[in-house]
Amino acid sequence: MRLQQQDRTVDVAVIGGGIAGASCAYHLAREGLGTVLVERETELGTHSTSRSAATLVPGYGGQENDELTENGRLFLTSTAEGLAEHPLLTPRELLWVYSCEPEGTSRDLPGAVPIDRETALAMCPVLRPEAIDAVAWQTGVYDIDVDGLLRALVRGATHHGTGVLLASEAVSLRRQKGHWLVEGGVEIKARVVINAAGAWADELAERSGLAPVGFRALKRTAFVSPVSVDNQDLAMVVAADSSFYFKPDVGGLMLCSPADETPIAPGDPRPEEIDVAYAIDRINAHTTLQIRSVRRAWAGLRVFTADRRPVIRPHQADPSFIWCAGLGGTGVQTAPGAGQRVAEIVQGLFSSEGRV
Repeated sequence: MRLQQQDRTVDVAVIGGGIAGASCAYHLAREGLGTVLVERETELGTHSTSRSAATLVPGYGGQENDELTENGRLFLTSTAEGLAEHPLLTPRELLWVYSCEPEGTSRDLPGAVPIDRETALAMCPVLRPEAIDAVAWQTGVYDIDVDGLLRALVRGATHHGTGVLLASEAVSLRRQKGHWLVEGGVEIKARVVINAAGAWADELAERSGLAPVGFRALKRTAFVSPVSVDNQDLAMVVAADSSFYFKPDVGGLMLCSPADETPIAPGDPRPEEIDVAYAIDRINAHTTLQIRSVRRAWAGLRVFTADRRPVIRPHQADPSFIWCAGLGGTGVQTAPGAGQRVAEIVQGLFSSEGRV
């Protein structure tokens, strides 16, 4: 079923135009389901997607996130099944710097193994050896072309007939005769709703008359600073105590963060000078980068449940309302796998007696 311009009747309405929603739309449409992607902003990927650290780290975020990452790896390595104009992944070394000796492989990060400081300095010569007690090397890490991935997903979704509605907020959702009526800037009639609304996922559920999960939005600050070293081949460095990280950005700039997680209401957060200053102090204490200025700073939202596990499942009160939220700090790397899982859930619903 394809989007009908007059009554906008579809199989599936995906609410939320971040990278998770775009992935859902693509994978659903590829299976022949009439799909519409609804985003209240004027552009897709406005919030968390555009403010990502753009890194794929195996094991990061726990077992379920790692499974989603692995399930979507072929999509990423195949240039988004041929939809991307160039490879989406670029290898990147990652070092965890510790204030105490790590005991073997990190339990939270499969593949992170202890290395000596001499090896670490060869991978990232800007580290101050006197400031580091131990280092672990994380294998299988990549930089992700987030913009390229988002464009590829949208290109694929629209190629398969997905309608993309921008500046269209889903103000109310209600069930009527086996369908959802999504009302706001437009009116859509859909058999299934996918809640990919990020920090607003609970709010969208309540607008639908359904119980929320209890998501928490946490602010993460980031900034880019000029550096005087050739930074492109340097490793990404993350403090094991979550007090900072930095990784090469474009030539001459370093992407930095205090790795903060400050509870905040869903919205468009702004960076605080004190958080930026804290990160600069920590990075300068551990490196010879001598960061003194900031080219640009921003803040984004990381959305978690209390147990920090992703929520990709039908709502317990109504299986035609499907969550795809709570991906935390792994929304980009898990997006292809999350979209595939959502499409499988919807196919299961549609194949059950031919109806939802």
